[in-house]
Amino acid sequence: VLQVPTEKIVAAGLRAKNLVAELAPPNSTIVLEQELLADTKDSYGRALVFMIAESGKEVNAQLVEQGFAAVYWIDPDLISGKRLLELQTQA
Repeated sequence: VLQVPTEKIVAAGLRAKNLVAELAPPNSTIVLEQELLADTKDSYGRALVFMIAESGKEVNAQLVEQGFAAVYWIDPDLISGKRLLELQTQA
């Protein structure tokens, strides 16, 4: 079992939150996209979408690329999962 001090987890969470606020500031327009033929929700009822900021940057990819998120890949046939896994490997 990996044990990480709580303060490191909180600090990483704050950095991730700041990144999202930087990419998609309050009152900015975002687009939520879903891959065709994908499930719309995971087993916990969370929406499975890609968040695109006004700048055109994909927020999900930025979080994965910078090590703040891990890929949750349900359907191995979906192209986006492969691309996000590559970003995760590079993070």
